[in-house]
Amino acid sequence: MSDANIEAITHGLEPIALIIRADYDEPGIKFFTPGSFSQQVAYMKHPQGHKITAHVHNMMTRQGFSTHRRSSLSGGAR
Repeated sequence: MSDANIEAITHGLEPIALIIRADYDEPGIKFFTPGSFSQQVAYMKHPQGHKITAHVHNMMTRQGFSTHRRSSLSGGAR
């Protein structure tokens, strides 16, 4: 990823973490993960009053073999 505020952490070729730094500030919606991932990571910023247009989510068959973890941190002291 070319943006200095986004950092992908991998173990070998396997992605294990994605860091989106607090300075990341882009309008609209940006997906950071490919559609083939079982969970999607995105950043969304719209002006107050913006209405999200109707859309559908793709149906996926899932079979779990391990637990996925997600941590979301907002704010904090520097």
